[in-house]
Amino acid sequence: MNVTQWGCPNCGSRQVTTEGSLHTRFHPCPGLKGVLVTAVMLRLIWVANSIDVILVMTGGGPGYATHTLPLYAFKRTYGSMDFGYGSALAVTFSLLLLGLIAVYLRRAGKELRA
Repeated sequence: MNVTQWGCPNCGSRQVTTEGSLHTRFHPCPGLKGVLVTAVMLRLIWVANSIDVILVMTGGGPGYATHTLPLYAFKRTYGSMDFGYGSALAVTFSLLLLGLIAVYLRRAGKELRA
């Protein structure tokens, strides 16, 4: 059996492979994964809370380039006075964020225990 060892020049992590093994994923720096997931989660939460900045700066335009789900719910609610639909969108988006945060916390808990 032929054993090969290779590593990342940036962080010095090493991975040992055997002859004939198939790798489907390569993480050059394993420490980046947690940081990137955290940054994406915080960005999603910020977008959910930044309706005022987007509305004042661009109004959702040009076209629909800066439309987010909270902005769409706000415009739909107050544009057509359809408060039921707007509240349904807001609850759906809140549940979506809650689900993403639960998945993140579960994964972060597994990494801390490991």
